[in-house]
Amino acid sequence: MRPLATIAAAEALGPDTVVVARPGLRPDVTVEVETVTVRLPAKKVALPIAARDAVGRLLDGRPVAVSELPLDERSAVVVARRLLREGVVVLAGSDAGPGSRTAAQHGDEFDFADSAGVSSDGERSATADFGTATAT
Repeated sequence: MRPLATIAAAEALGPDTVVVARPGLRPDVTVEVETVTVRLPAKKVALPIAARDAVGRLLDGRPVAVSELPLDERSAVVVARRLLREGVVVLAGSDAGPGSRTAAQHGDEFDFADSAGVSSDGERSATADFGTATAT
């Protein structure tokens, strides 16, 4: 997906959104005491250990609705959104190229949050609690 389409899709992502691991991507996943880390060639995404099973399901190659992830709904959205933004997962059925439809084009509502996890209306999002990505 193009960068702006990815941002729009991540913002519109909700429980009914269906995502799948990016085709051809072979991330290295490591589990430590408190974190599960998805390592890509140029970055790594660290998430709380509570996301371990959800990460496994998201990376198994089968499309999955976010609401079907083994997390509470809010956390599932946050984890899927994070992995979408980092290019680990894509919208199912997306050709990830020009003209592909994003969740935003399906009329979903947007949840605008800044990088600190605070939405435009001042509500703290779980995004701040579910990991960071760092360039390696």
